[in-house]
Amino acid sequence: MRGRNRIPVSEILGVKREPSLDAENPESLETSSFGSINKGDGLEASSTDLLGSSAHTSNSTSSAPKCNVKDFAVRVYYAQRSWKHRWKLCHVTFRSTDQALVSVFYHAIRQAIAAEENRPKNLLIFINPYGGKKQAKKIFEKHFSPLLHISGIQYEAIETTRARHAYDHLQTCDLEDCDGIVAVGGDGMFSEILNGILIRTAREGKINLNDASIEPLSPKIRLGMVPAGSSNALSQASNGTLDPLSAVIHIILGDRLALDVCAVRKGGLLLQAAVTFMGYGFVGDVLSVSEQLRCLGPTRYLVAGAKVLFTHRSYKGEVWYRGGPPVPFDPLSSPPCLTGCTVCKASHLKATLRQQSLPQSASSFISPVSSNQGDLGEWKCMSGRFLQVGLCVSTCDNMHSPGGLSPRAHFGDGHMDLLLVKKTSFFNYIRFLLRLHFSAGSQYQMSFASLRRVQEMKYIPREDPNQTHSIWNCDGEIQADPALNFRIHCQLVEIFSRGIEDFPRDPPSCFAAFFSPLKSPPVLPLSFSSSPSSPSGHII
Repeated sequence: MRGRNRIPVSEILGVKREPSLDAENPESLETSSFGSINKGDGLEASSTDLLGSSAHTSNSTSSAPKCNVKDFAVRVYYAQRSWKHRWKLCHVTFRSTDQALVSVFYHAIRQAIAAEENRPKNLLIFINPYGGKKQAKKIFEKHFSPLLHISGIQYEAIETTRARHAYDHLQTCDLEDCDGIVAVGGDGMFSEILNGILIRTAREGKINLNDASIEPLSPKIRLGMVPAGSSNALSQASNGTLDPLSAVIHIILGDRLALDVCAVRKGGLLLQAAVTFMGYGFVGDVLSVSEQLRCLGPTRYLVAGAKVLFTHRSYKGEVWYRGGPPVPFDPLSSPPCLTGCTVCKASHLKATLRQQSLPQSASSFISPVSSNQGDLGEWKCMSGRFLQVGLCVSTCDNMHSPGGLSPRAHFGDGHMDLLLVKKTSFFNYIRFLLRLHFSAGSQYQMSFASLRRVQEMKYIPREDPNQTHSIWNCDGEIQADPALNFRIHCQLVEIFSRGIEDFPRDPPSCFAAFFSPLKSPPVLPLSFSSSPSSPSGHII
């Protein structure tokens, strides 16, 4: 009997039954059970005899144990934490000559998985084959589709052929049995499904979203994103990694994370909903230039950024804002937003209490996380020339600012962080960008840069009539009118994610490896026991 180790049911992805093993090809079990995912993709095979013989763990099929022609097997796929917020796919195989015993074990695991209430049963998936490096379809076929089959999740996959394809489809499709909508693409693809489901929910609830005084309705369907675009800020901020397999695992396990949503308006007219970043000035100019360089793929942002940086343009305007925490906000000392964040939980409680005060006819469409924020206080104003004006709904963690534009922003606290960079010298702005990349948070110690936590903001351009304006970059979408209003709505949608967990596992540097041994990532335990009357290898 082996020592007792365990796999939580909450981390089991699926189970597959092999009717029998081929005695002439004992490796067949290793190669036939997972579709197009190859052994070279980091899979770990772990097999054990149901009757209590020695177990074997390996990434290679050459050392697989020899099997009897009458053996039957069940393979259990589960997720295991890896380094730097990544998850990896592992499996354990149970074998026995008793077919009835294997069948009992198989159905017991299926029932345990089915009892997990948060897991999706039916998904609607949109694949953008043109975004980023045009790898979305390949990522879906390699990482997503095989795991959906293993987990028993029903799905409809739609390959988009034009802009707003997903948005238009969501207005008319049947979502009665759907409990999740997933974008395989970048932030632009996610923005389409976000705006599509919000507009549909408002229409079904008979809510006029062009009335800024009315709170939007929260959809019951969760949203998801598998990063495969040029910009994947939401996936990086919510999962801590751009690994597609990790995003797929969070979706299949049914993880939940409530997100604030910012409504972008021109007067009262709703233009867009956004969940990551809205930027004017430098960031808006970069997006405008990059649209002319789409043939370069993700590299276009670097080329456009260099071009805009050397123009060093600033824009004259007024920034009006209101709302925010009752105490002064310090971006360097406030608590970070991690899994189980107490700040977001407190906001959830306030939102629930406010929602209960709404009329019954409206509240029937709204999930408990929606909120009516009420009076936001008096307006305050800052005017002058700005190199950059930005609003961070999340941390906006990305490859150019690994710590995020606002390292301590929260996903569901009902606030957004207002970033202002006043006109300064070219040398000072270079210093700002370098700090943003190498020492996130310290850039706001500079006298010309500031960060404020707000709930509503409006920008009024004050440029001379003969001067050109910048544009707003809203989650990668262009809003050409500079005079816009922005208001946050607390925890309006839920996504398939669990947020940033408080155990980063960065691999040691090459220099550090000379002085300390490389630590292996912890292995999720398995529980094995031998009993002729019950399935051994209980997974708890």
